[in-house]
Amino acid sequence: PAQKVRPGLDFSQLTFHTPPKVVAAVKRAGEFFDTGIAKQHIAVLNYNAYGKEVIKTLKCSPDAYVQMVIQLAYSRLHGCVRPTYESSMTRKFLHGRTETCRSVSNDSAAWCRAMASSKTTRAERIELFRKAAATHTQLTREAIEGKGVDRHLLGLRMVLQPGEEKPRIFEDPAYAYSSHWYLSTSQISSEGFASYGWSEVTPKGYGIAYNIKRDSLMMHIACMRNEFGLNSDHLAHYLEQAANDVRDLLSQQQQ
Repeated sequence: PAQKVRPGLDFSQLTFHTPPKVVAAVKRAGEFFDTGIAKQHIAVLNYNAYGKEVIKTLKCSPDAYVQMVIQLAYSRLHGCVRPTYESSMTRKFLHGRTETCRSVSNDSAAWCRAMASSKTTRAERIELFRKAAATHTQLTREAIEGKGVDRHLLGLRMVLQPGEEKPRIFEDPAYAYSSHWYLSTSQISSEGFASYGWSEVTPKGYGIAYNIKRDSLMMHIACMRNEFGLNSDHLAHYLEQAANDVRDLLSQQQQ
């Protein structure tokens, strides 16, 4: 039966009159959104060969492992390593949010070079991988404990007064380059997420969101369609290849 409306709660139609300025603004916002989407090239790699459980049997931190996979894939595609941002949580501190874990280190670069050289042995490659992964884990731990450098330097920059001379470090080309994130990455470890992601933070870079699941890896890769010729599908191919190669490399050690 139909419900009776209580006295004083009768419904009536509300008519909205949208000013032309608002209508025009909504239209511009929609066009801006469509233009932004059209500029993006996105690929989602659902890698089902293995996941977190296998990585653990290889005696490696799952996050450090995947970060090294990303480094190897990028270096193979572009012929070099570039500044890489990985967000880490500082939630153990009051009002703590994030700090930067820098995934590129001397050790990770040395391992990528070894993987590209026909002169290195399997044992040498494994040793260099283990060292690179351990370094990444240590850098992550330090970032979580508030011992990173990026938020500290950001704070120093923000307290500068208008017109105040900048310390020389902020004018150094090396500092500018080291903060130019060609790879902007972060991870979750959840069986409940099918996909998630974000765009690149520089026209020459990629945004990589990855999910380390029990038996699979999901990587959402984004870049811009522009004159630099980046292609998310190409990086996805190299990520899959790198994931296979790292597993094969470490599996030999287990035998």
